[in-house]
Amino acid sequence: MKLFSRHHRLQISEPYLHRNLAIYLLQRPAASQDRLFLTLDEALRAGCARVHETGRVGELEIENLTDADLYAQAGDVVKGGWQDRALGQDFIVPHRSRRSRHKVRTFCVERGRWNHRTGEEATNTFKSAEHMAASRDLKLSIRRERSQTAVWSSVDAAQAKLSRVLGIDIRAASSPSSLPLAVENPVVRRRLADYLLTFTNLLLDNPDAVGFAFAINGRINSADLYASPGLFHKLWSKLLEAAALEALAEANAPGVTCSTPTAKEVSTWLRRANRGSKTRHAVTPRITVVVRENAGQVSFETMDAEQSNLCVHQNILAQ
Repeated sequence: MKLFSRHHRLQISEPYLHRNLAIYLLQRPAASQDRLFLTLDEALRAGCARVHETGRVGELEIENLTDADLYAQAGDVVKGGWQDRALGQDFIVPHRSRRSRHKVRTFCVERGRWNHRTGEEATNTFKSAEHMAASRDLKLSIRRERSQTAVWSSVDAAQAKLSRVLGIDIRAASSPSSLPLAVENPVVRRRLADYLLTFTNLLLDNPDAVGFAFAINGRINSADLYASPGLFHKLWSKLLEAAALEALAEANAPGVTCSTPTAKEVSTWLRRANRGSKTRHAVTPRITVVVRENAGQVSFETMDAEQSNLCVHQNILAQ
């Protein structure tokens, strides 16, 4: 079994810094290319995938209209439909699934609405997936706790923190509980801009990067690693936005020191993710998720049986 959690082959960059956010690129020279995946966001933008309502808050259906496999990631936020949702699991929708829809677990990131949003097309499908879950607590609520109540609480907390830091109510008048609408607030976008400008082009000079870790206010927050540079590079803008949003929300946190972790400390933290209890569960006949948990971390490894149980994605979250 090719577990991506064997981190001794990774090279970890020195931190790239901006304000309270430190980013560490995880590089694997001469990394092999995995199967070419479309990401959910690029497939929706191109009109070659559809995400359908099922009439249930906790479930959507994904339809892949192309000849490439489609990769959707836990925490991907789909906007529209009858209610904005976050996907609850990593998922691969096989190619040429035009005549079939694949069910995926979801969580609501918008309370109260159960019809089309005013000013948007009246449809039971979703048009975009350009945002990701934007806090570690929200990711834990989705992946570890798998609790709708915890997801709502995490969304509320993220909105409250951003509102406090920015000095305005960032909630959208058309749907105050919507996470993607809050992320699209013009003031949020302006304050995010300097984070994004600092880091967006990092991968241009690091083509062998297969993932990244980041720290906020001196504490290692999480890491995402992929089986190939290609998939990581496709997801980079969404991953970076989510990290920057959390850093912005935690800016000027009281009683926090910003001593930046070293690359060696990040390496030790990554290796520690192999320890602790291990469970596994099948998402589909093709996809299995291996969960490893210890006192300070939880790791989710998404294994693809069609690629000899290659770990397509590993997400490690501090607890």
